[in-house]
Amino acid sequence: LTCHSREHLEYVAGAFDRTSDEKVQGTGDIYWTEHTERCARTAAGSACAAADAVAGGTHHRAFAVVRPPGHHAECARAMGFCFYNN
Repeated sequence: LTCHSREHLEYVAGAFDRTSDEKVQGTGDIYWTEHTERCARTAAGSACAAADAVAGGTHHRAFAVVRPPGHHAECARAMGFCFYNN
């Protein structure tokens, strides 16, 4: 998550409006639920852990099947269904 601005991290953490009756919120290709921030952090962390395991030699290969994906997120912007770039 170090590639993201503090403002972006705070935006994703606070994007879900818990006072709303809507369980799914958002616009365009970005939508979130009350679980999105935790899931996005877990997905990014899982991809990083897999890469570290291969680079460190504890595993020969890894495949991270994660949702949400992370390849579209920019350092200060969620986009393409991605919140954090992994």
